[in-house]
Amino acid sequence: DNQMLRKIRTIPKYDAGGVTAHLWTRVWSSELKKSYGAGDWSYESHGMCGGSYVKTSSYIEALSNHEWEKRLVDMGKYMPRLDIKTDLAIASIMMSYGYELHPWVEELSQPGKPNQNPDPAIIHNTKKWYNVLLTPEDGKVVSDFPVKNPNRTL
Repeated sequence: DNQMLRKIRTIPKYDAGGVTAHLWTRVWSSELKKSYGAGDWSYESHGMCGGSYVKTSSYIEALSNHEWEKRLVDMGKYMPRLDIKTDLAIASIMMSYGYELHPWVEELSQPGKPNQNPDPAIIHNTKKWYNVLLTPEDGKVVSDFPVKNPNRTL
């Protein structure tokens, strides 16, 4: 649900960044600081959604600490939505290990949210192509994945 409007012109400066979207709860913010030493950061939302960036080396380094899985389970007491596949988990794990996450206001925007760039490269949450059906002509170039083993699900 992203729309690219132009070429990205700003090289990311931090370990990760995204939209200013869903604000952290006060309980969650204080828990990250108190229990995990996250310290103060300028990223008070978990908008690591489409259009975000993550510095691969920082993320791999954070996950190389074998305590991260236990930490994620512990964090789930405060934020039930935590699951390693979510943007919230990526931001939480990285911040709990001291990595810097900031809004990427130079390149990314989300309508209706604060701190929006009037000339973004990426707009998140456009939903422009949701529920759009393929034309019969487009349907000719699309097919299902071949299933080599009928007992195996994709």
